[in-house]
Amino acid sequence: MIRPDSARKIPSHFLDTALGLLVVGLLVTGCTQQSAPSSDESDQSRATEEKSPPDQKEKAKAKQQEKAKVEQKEKVPEGASQGSDEGESQQSQSSETESTASGQSAAKISPQEWHKAAFKGVLGTVRQGVEQGLDVNSLDKNGRTALMLAAYDGHFDIVNYLLDHGAKVDIQDSLGRTALMFAASGANPKTVEALLEAEANPNLMDKKEGYTALMFAAAEGHASIVEILLNHGANPNVQDADGETAKDFAEDGNYKEIVKLLEGK
Repeated sequence: MIRPDSARKIPSHFLDTALGLLVVGLLVTGCTQQSAPSSDESDQSRATEEKSPPDQKEKAKAKQQEKAKVEQKEKVPEGASQGSDEGESQQSQSSETESTASGQSAAKISPQEWHKAAFKGVLGTVRQGVEQGLDVNSLDKNGRTALMLAAYDGHFDIVNYLLDHGAKVDIQDSLGRTALMFAASGANPKTVEALLEAEANPNLMDKKEGYTALMFAAAEGHASIVEILLNHGANPNVQDADGETAKDFAEDGNYKEIVKLLEGK
């Protein structure tokens, strides 16, 4: 039996052969390492190739493309848009404006839309409705005309337009109130004057309380309108359903200037 720590002796000619093979192997390995590039060198070479400039054909192609861009730019008239945001925005806005205009001219305005436009002060829609044949004296669900609705907020241009197109000034709504009463209740002296010049009656009374345009103006403290109404024949002595006059309304509101105006009549 061979023990683990025992070793066999190797003949000398085997050692000589082994040494010779070892030397040859070392020489071959050294030559191979010198001829083959390292991985780092290979990567660097590949990177250099990627960064190398294009060949002559690619250069010529690039120059032609650049020349074409310059020629195209020179063909664009001065001041014309080349697809800039501003140019596209202006063109879009122009198209939207034309589309809106054509849409408005083609759309039929309903009486409800027309009355709402008069109340909101949209003259274009009011004019469009009249041009389409709407009755200028038509009533809304509360028995109010477009003239009343426009007069309420003092839309002077619409009031004049409606008067010029046959609006009647003394139509009364379901409560018996007129366009003049609506105008007098607000700070709308020009509208009040326009209605009076169209021969609106300043002494008409509403059906519920017996109020006149003068009472509305006095109660709201509109001294200039009180004066205009008085100058156009408003009667300061008319009494409402409770026996009160315009002066009583002015005194209730402590409108001293209006009280003086009414006392002078």
